[in-house]
Amino acid sequence: NISGFRRILSRDGETSKRNRFNYSVQVEDDTDLSKIHANLSDGVLVITAPKKVRPEPIAVPISTESHETFAKRTYEKNTGMDKKSETKAIEEKGASSDATAKPETVDDNKDD
Repeated sequence: NISGFRRILSRDGETSKRNRFNYSVQVEDDTDLSKIHANLSDGVLVITAPKKVRPEPIAVPISTESHETFAKRTYEKNTGMDKKSETKAIEEKGASSDATAKPETVDDNKDD
């Protein structure tokens, strides 16, 4: 909202007339309100209202692979190991623990 007045002198230069003015401008939603500035020079008012800087759009890749393939790839990425390697490691761990396990006791007194 800009308001003010100006004096207009008559031709004889002795009497003056005062004109008031009021001017409103509605800015767009994408205007950066923090960067609006005005400059008055030689009776000319210049108001600058720049637009907000839009963030650059980002590209999101869309995969067409199956859910199972995506899950496997994600698992491998997060664990550093594929399912087959993990299964083999678990089996090897189980085999080594079986060798050190105590033998199972058999109760001869038990009726079959």
